[in-house]
Amino acid sequence: MEKNSSEILQNETKELNYASPWRRLVAFIIDLCILFVFSFFVSMMLGGAYYSGVLAGYVVKYYGLNIEDGRFIAYFILNCILMIIIWLYFIFMTRKFNATFGKMIMKIKVVSDKNLKISLWKLIMREIIGKYIYLIIGIILTIFSFISSLPIGEKFNFIIQSLIIIVVYGMILFTKQKQALYDKIAGTIVLLEK
Repeated sequence: MEKNSSEILQNETKELNYASPWRRLVAFIIDLCILFVFSFFVSMMLGGAYYSGVLAGYVVKYYGLNIEDGRFIAYFILNCILMIIIWLYFIFMTRKFNATFGKMIMKIKVVSDKNLKISLWKLIMREIIGKYIYLIIGIILTIFSFISSLPIGEKFNFIIQSLIIIVVYGMILFTKQKQALYDKIAGTIVLLEK
Protein backbone atom coordinates (compact mmCIF):
# COMPACT_ATOMS: atom_id res chain seq x y z
CA MET A 1 0.00 0.00 0.00
CA GLU A 2 1.37 3.38 -1.00
CA LYS A 3 1.80 6.09 1.65
CA ASN A 4 0.67 9.64 0.96
CA SER A 5 2.93 12.63 1.60
CA SER A 6 1.36 13.56 4.96
CA GLU A 7 2.00 10.03 6.32
CA ILE A 8 5.61 10.21 5.15
CA LEU A 9 6.02 13.62 6.81
CA GLN A 10 4.50 12.30 10.05
CA ASN A 11 6.92 9.37 10.06
CA GLU A 12 9.86 11.68 9.38
CA THR A 13 8.74 14.08 12.12
CA LYS A 14 8.82 11.31 14.70
CA GLU A 15 12.50 10.73 13.91
CA LEU A 16 13.54 14.39 14.00
CA ASN A 17 15.69 15.72 16.82
CA TYR A 18 14.23 19.06 17.86
CA ALA A 19 16.55 21.64 19.36
CA SER A 20 16.03 22.14 23.07
CA PRO A 21 14.85 25.54 24.34
CA TRP A 22 18.16 25.97 26.17
CA ARG A 23 20.24 25.30 23.07
CA ARG A 24 18.09 27.82 21.19
CA LEU A 25 18.52 30.36 23.99
CA VAL A 26 22.31 29.99 23.99
CA ALA A 27 22.34 30.36 20.18
CA PHE A 28 20.27 33.54 20.51
CA ILE A 29 22.62 34.93 23.18
CA ILE A 30 25.61 34.23 20.90
CA ASP A 31 23.81 36.06 18.06
CA LEU A 32 23.08 38.98 20.38
CA CYS A 33 26.78 39.19 21.34
CA ILE A 34 27.80 39.16 17.67
CA LEU A 35 25.17 41.78 16.84
CA PHE A 36 26.17 43.91 19.83
CA VAL A 37 29.78 44.09 18.64
CA PHE A 38 28.67 44.78 15.06
CA SER A 39 26.11 47.37 16.20
CA PHE A 40 28.73 49.04 18.38
CA PHE A 41 31.01 49.62 15.37
CA VAL A 42 28.12 50.71 13.14
CA SER A 43 26.94 53.06 15.89
CA MET A 44 30.41 54.51 16.20
CA MET A 45 30.53 55.18 12.46
CA LEU A 46 26.98 56.46 12.17
CA GLY A 47 26.94 57.88 15.69
CA GLY A 48 29.78 60.21 14.78
CA ALA A 49 27.28 61.98 12.54
CA TYR A 50 24.81 62.09 15.40
CA TYR A 51 27.22 63.32 18.06
CA SER A 52 28.87 65.85 15.82
CA GLY A 53 25.43 67.20 15.10
CA VAL A 54 25.71 66.70 11.33
CA LEU A 55 22.61 64.51 11.08
CA ALA A 56 20.74 66.56 13.68
CA GLY A 57 21.77 69.76 11.90
CA TYR A 58 20.51 68.37 8.60
CA VAL A 59 17.15 67.48 10.16
CA VAL A 60 16.90 70.89 11.84
CA LYS A 61 17.84 72.80 8.68
CA TYR A 62 15.59 70.99 6.22
CA TYR A 63 12.59 70.32 8.45
CA GLY A 64 12.58 73.53 10.48
CA LEU A 65 12.74 71.82 13.89
CA ASN A 66 14.57 72.93 17.02
CA ILE A 67 17.88 71.24 17.82
CA GLU A 68 16.46 68.88 20.49
CA ASP A 69 13.82 67.57 18.08
CA GLY A 70 16.53 67.23 15.45
CA ARG A 71 18.68 65.16 17.81
CA PHE A 72 15.74 62.96 18.75
CA ILE A 73 14.90 62.31 15.08
CA ALA A 74 18.57 61.65 14.27
CA TYR A 75 18.77 59.17 17.16
CA PHE A 76 15.53 57.53 15.97
CA ILE A 77 16.90 57.23 12.41
CA LEU A 78 20.13 55.61 13.66
CA ASN A 79 18.18 53.12 15.76
CA CYS A 80 15.95 52.28 12.78
CA ILE A 81 19.04 51.63 10.64
CA LEU A 82 20.47 49.32 13.33
CA MET A 83 17.15 47.48 13.68
CA ILE A 84 16.95 46.91 9.93
CA ILE A 85 20.55 45.60 9.93
CA ILE A 86 19.65 43.16 12.73
CA TRP A 87 16.52 41.95 10.91
CA LEU A 88 18.51 41.52 7.69
CA TYR A 89 21.12 39.48 9.58
CA PHE A 90 18.51 37.02 10.88
CA ILE A 91 16.63 36.84 7.57
CA PHE A 92 19.71 36.56 5.32
CA MET A 93 21.54 34.01 7.47
CA THR A 94 18.47 31.84 7.94
CA ARG A 95 17.57 32.05 4.24
CA LYS A 96 21.09 31.29 3.02
CA PHE A 97 22.36 28.81 5.64
CA ASN A 98 19.22 27.79 7.60
CA ALA A 99 21.06 29.11 10.66
CA THR A 100 22.61 32.23 12.12
CA PHE A 101 26.16 32.15 13.49
CA GLY A 102 24.79 31.38 16.96
CA LYS A 103 22.75 28.47 15.63
CA MET A 104 25.75 27.20 13.64
CA ILE A 105 27.88 27.21 16.79
CA MET A 106 25.14 25.38 18.70
CA LYS A 107 24.66 22.96 15.77
CA ILE A 108 20.99 23.73 15.16
CA LYS A 109 19.13 24.83 12.04
CA VAL A 110 15.76 26.26 11.04
CA VAL A 111 13.76 24.29 8.48
CA SER A 112 10.26 24.36 7.10
CA ASP A 113 7.86 21.99 8.82
CA LYS A 114 6.88 20.77 5.34
CA ASN A 115 10.49 19.90 4.34
CA LEU A 116 10.50 22.71 1.79
CA LYS A 117 12.87 25.63 1.38
CA ILE A 118 11.78 28.45 3.68
CA SER A 119 10.28 31.25 1.62
CA LEU A 120 11.31 34.86 2.13
CA TRP A 121 7.77 35.72 3.26
CA LYS A 122 7.86 32.98 5.92
CA LEU A 123 11.20 34.28 7.16
CA ILE A 124 9.81 37.81 7.43
CA MET A 125 6.82 36.41 9.33
CA ARG A 126 9.16 34.48 11.64
CA GLU A 127 11.92 37.00 12.23
CA ILE A 128 10.06 40.31 12.26
CA ILE A 129 6.36 39.88 12.85
CA GLY A 130 6.43 36.73 14.99
CA LYS A 131 9.38 37.63 17.21
CA TYR A 132 8.38 41.26 17.69
CA ILE A 133 4.64 40.83 18.13
CA TYR A 134 5.00 42.09 21.71
CA LEU A 135 6.51 45.34 20.42
CA ILE A 136 3.80 45.70 17.80
CA ILE A 137 1.09 45.26 20.44
CA GLY A 138 2.94 47.67 22.76
CA ILE A 139 3.03 50.30 20.03
CA ILE A 140 -0.68 49.76 19.33
CA LEU A 141 -1.46 50.13 23.05
CA THR A 142 0.62 53.31 23.25
CA ILE A 143 -1.06 54.81 20.19
CA PHE A 144 -4.47 53.79 21.55
CA SER A 145 -3.73 55.49 24.88
CA PHE A 146 -2.77 58.73 23.08
CA ILE A 147 -5.79 58.68 20.78
CA SER A 148 -8.35 57.75 23.41
CA SER A 149 -6.77 59.82 26.20
CA LEU A 150 -7.15 56.80 28.49
CA PRO A 151 -4.41 56.48 31.08
CA ILE A 152 -3.33 52.96 30.10
CA GLY A 153 0.09 53.65 31.54
CA GLU A 154 3.55 52.25 31.11
CA LYS A 155 3.10 49.58 33.81
CA PHE A 156 0.03 48.12 32.09
CA ASN A 157 1.84 48.19 28.74
CA PHE A 158 4.87 46.47 30.35
CA ILE A 159 2.67 43.76 31.91
CA ILE A 160 0.90 43.06 28.60
CA GLN A 161 4.20 42.92 26.68
CA SER A 162 5.74 40.63 29.33
CA LEU A 163 2.78 38.25 29.14
CA ILE A 164 3.04 38.16 25.35
CA ILE A 165 6.79 37.41 25.55
CA ILE A 166 6.07 34.55 27.96
CA VAL A 167 3.44 33.11 25.59
CA VAL A 168 5.51 33.64 22.41
CA TYR A 169 8.68 32.03 23.76
CA GLY A 170 7.14 29.80 26.45
CA MET A 171 5.34 27.74 23.83
CA ILE A 172 8.71 26.08 23.09
CA LEU A 173 8.45 24.28 26.42
CA PHE A 174 4.97 22.87 25.78
CA THR A 175 4.68 22.07 22.07
CA LYS A 176 5.56 18.64 20.71
CA GLN A 177 7.86 20.07 18.04
CA LYS A 178 9.35 22.66 20.45
CA GLN A 179 7.95 25.52 18.37
CA ALA A 180 7.63 29.09 19.57
CA LEU A 181 4.65 31.13 18.40
CA TYR A 182 6.74 32.65 15.59
CA ASP A 183 7.66 29.12 14.42
CA LYS A 184 3.97 28.19 14.34
CA ILE A 185 3.14 31.39 12.42
CA ALA A 186 5.89 30.79 9.84
CA GLY A 187 5.59 27.01 9.68
CA THR A 188 9.18 26.36 10.78
CA ILE A 189 10.91 24.01 13.20
CA VAL A 190 14.38 24.14 14.74
CA LEU A 191 16.36 20.90 14.58
CA LEU A 192 19.66 19.56 15.80
CA GLU A 193 22.06 19.08 12.91
CA LYS A 194 22.98 15.49 12.19
